[in-house]
Amino acid sequence: MNQLIDENVECRKSILGNDIWIRAETKLNRSTIGDDVFINFRCQIQDAIIGDHTQIASNTKIKSAIIGNNCWIGSDSCIYGKVHVGNNVVIGAHTVVSQYIPDNSVVYGRDKLEIKERNFENNGFPDFKLALEKNLKLKNLGSYLREDESGNYISADFIGQPSKIGYGNILIGNSVTNGFIKFGKNVKIGNGNILEGAGQIEIGNNSWIGNNVHIVSNSHDYHYSKLPMTFAPVIIGSSVVIKDSAIILAGVTIPDNTIVDKSQFVRKF
Repeated sequence: MNQLIDENVECRKSILGNDIWIRAETKLNRSTIGDDVFINFRCQIQDAIIGDHTQIASNTKIKSAIIGNNCWIGSDSCIYGKVHVGNNVVIGAHTVVSQYIPDNSVVYGRDKLEIKERNFENNGFPDFKLALEKNLKLKNLGSYLREDESGNYISADFIGQPSKIGYGNILIGNSVTNGFIKFGKNVKIGNGNILEGAGQIEIGNNSWIGNNVHIVSNSHDYHYSKLPMTFAPVIIGSSVVIKDSAIILAGVTIPDNTIVDKSQFVRKF
């Protein structure tokens, strides 16, 4: 049985399957997690059942729901109520779900939920065992995710350094996927942010990132049943202000001198 459970994961009265990877600061309560499941950073899962071969992105909240097999749940989404999400379902980032979702669906939206049929090539189950085994080896060698004196979790390759970084941040993305986080001069980062640089993040000179911001530079290709990862850089220009709780997805370029408002959801069209 392979299980990789990061530091500061809370697991109360829950059942965990085989070949699972649960990332830092996730909380599980009275839930059942199937086999071959990946749960990313700071998720909250309560009174839920998660099916096999399912992947859950960071900052997702699931309460009282049943999630089927072979699903991908995008970042910062929320699934609540005694609802059933079927098999092979893809839920987009920043989506709110409170109703039944049939098998083989793509779902997105917050104020208005859109449900469409998912057409995909069947090339096998989603499987991240190789990544799990590799990171288990890194952990055994002491080269895995590390926490600094300010409670920041860092496994990213940096190009440059931020001039100021607060506490409770998560910064990932390294050479395994050709990822990195590149900092210009005088870049300031607040508290509680998640920067996922697997697909590269670049932050220009004199830019400022507030608190609880989430920047993601990778996704999955839902046209294939295996949900292979995709990568697209996030480019943040110079003198950019990103206010608290903003969400920025892969492939986005933010021009110089832009202000991203509080809680704004920014994705590539």
